[in-house]
Amino acid sequence: MIGVHLTRRAALGSAAALGVTACTPKKRPAPAAPDPDVALRSAAVDRERGLVALYQEAISGSPTLSARLAPLLADHESHLAALGGAPVGATTSRPAAAGTPAAVLARVAAAERTAAAAHA
Repeated sequence: MIGVHLTRRAALGSAAALGVTACTPKKRPAPAAPDPDVALRSAAVDRERGLVALYQEAISGSPTLSARLAPLLADHESHLAALGGAPVGATTSRPAAAGTPAAVLARVAAAERTAAAAHA
């Protein structure tokens, strides 16, 4: 070697120090906490989708209620769009939507109360 004399002890000490630092685990940043708004928004979208489907079924199953329920359906479709939810496709009338207009309105009112309580 030209002008540099390295002892065996110095070489082994350097190698050991290099090995220790190379094996030290790198600190990873802690994962970000999930955004609580995502879960709230998702639940609100699910409720709005359910209400939109219910209104569609109610109107389909009881056409005499169309003039009364259509504005409320439009409000829920608007809410769903504002929340970023996909529109609900047209549904076919199910037995749950069938019945007298009073029974259909009672089911819609009960669903509205349940959704409102879930928002609280």
